[in-house]
Amino acid sequence: MALDKFTWFSSGEGCRNNNCSALGQDLNASCRCEIDEAFLIKNIDDDKVFFHHGYSVNYEDTTGHGSRVTKRIKVDSSNPRIKTKVVKTDGSDCSIGGKTIWNHEDARNGLGGTVSEWLECGGFHLDRTLQDTGGDAIHDK
Repeated sequence: MALDKFTWFSSGEGCRNNNCSALGQDLNASCRCEIDEAFLIKNIDDDKVFFHHGYSVNYEDTTGHGSRVTKRIKVDSSNPRIKTKVVKTDGSDCSIGGKTIWNHEDARNGLGGTVSEWLECGGFHLDRTLQDTGGDAIHDK
């Protein structure tokens, strides 16, 4: 569900609306009007979601001393051996955007797929009913 607030400014006759609040005392004063709407978004499962990620490493030097600060490494073309694999909760491969393994070039622009692909990787589906899950509403949101 989406919540939307439509706001506009008007004056005179346009202010004679239950959704408007006068901004002055004069009959022709301007007003601010607002309407709140709640609506369902159609085909939200086809919307694209992109995740940008990186990694951090704690390392030891050759003498066994650990790193003081965790180093954050940016995934870019200087790291061609880095691959990202998306897996389901049971550890099996999960396809996002037609890929199960993302190389460094693909990951530079984010791991992208539809809402339904990401949810499927987590074992969820937007069309399941509460009875299908065996849970309560909190677990299905």
